[in-house]
Amino acid sequence: MPNCRRQKGLSLLEVIVVIAIVVIVIALIATIALSVRRQSYLVGCASNLRQIAAAIHMYVADHEQLPPSWYLYIEPYLGDSRVLICPADRLAVPLQKLASSYTYSDPESYYRATSFYMQQPRYHNSIQMDPNFVMVSCDHHLDWRIIFTNSPSNAFPSYDTSEMPPRTFIQVLRYNGAVNRVHLCDIRRIWGVDSPGLRVFFAVYPGMEDYAYGTGFYYDLPCNQEAR
Repeated sequence: MPNCRRQKGLSLLEVIVVIAIVVIVIALIATIALSVRRQSYLVGCASNLRQIAAAIHMYVADHEQLPPSWYLYIEPYLGDSRVLICPADRLAVPLQKLASSYTYSDPESYYRATSFYMQQPRYHNSIQMDPNFVMVSCDHHLDWRIIFTNSPSNAFPSYDTSEMPPRTFIQVLRYNGAVNRVHLCDIRRIWGVDSPGLRVFFAVYPGMEDYAYGTGFYYDLPCNQEAR
């Protein structure tokens, strides 16, 4: 009569070890996938910004001046209006229904306001422009937390900018066509006076001619050594 051996199953400890290994592997895969997705968003955003730069310079070539406002003037020079939407945008276009994810810094408003404040005339045109002037910026890569308010005056969701975001670099497009990432804590404020006499401030970035005039931090965040 053949010997019948009783097969021994996995012990509870072995089952727990197997489950722990599976969980760790899944967590690693999810982390890698998230990192790859974020990197793809940055690459896609940078491609958009370079196409926007090309559109701005084509407008300048045709009109011998910078566009007086944002996307309405350069959109005809873009092959696809989806270039105006950042792949990482979770707020502006999807929820607020805005036409573009990107923030445009109008050089005319900037130089006019800072001329009043610095008490000296400051001119700009497509020839005299600071090549490192940041014309377009994108803060959708910061992973800000989205908050909703029930206020009738502010029915749209917004980013919670009261705390340091999980990621601390924004992507910018300079007038010379360069696309850079800039740390939040390196962005300064430069003051100006608007035409009605109101005191206003603008963002000034490392590399810009006016960066030495910047004071404080553009974002009201705890920009200390730990934030870097």
